[in-house]
Amino acid sequence: MDYTYGVDIFDYDFEKKYPMEKKIFMNGEWLVKDVFRVFVRVNEDVPFDNKVTHAFFATENPDYVVIFRTENNDPMFTTDPGCEIVGRFQIDFENDIPFEEQEIEVTFMFGDTDLRVLCKHINTGKVKTLTLDIAN
Repeated sequence: MDYTYGVDIFDYDFEKKYPMEKKIFMNGEWLVKDVFRVFVRVNEDVPFDNKVTHAFFATENPDYVVIFRTENNDPMFTTDPGCEIVGRFQIDFENDIPFEEQEIEVTFMFGDTDLRVLCKHINTGKVKTLTLDIAN
């Protein structure tokens, strides 16, 4: 793999490893913004048709799944030098389901020259897809 791929998330700071300027108070709790959640790392062998899935809870409505890449093996934040946006989804959450219970599942599926991203709303089963050219 030529790049590290991942998404931008809000995270908890249980280990107290994040700087204070990245912390924000949201939905009644302290979170860390701009965290780079890695799906696959640069130079990692990724078999054809490999799938990597992570689940996330809603933080705002609408919410966005923003896909990043970088040549850095271990990025901490999506704002780090060299991180670039390669795609994004808008996720509209349901009004009749409690906001804090709404969960999405993001799956990266790697092909020869493309990355297919599936975003599934766990509560409703609705799926959005995005295909990105990762040949360059």
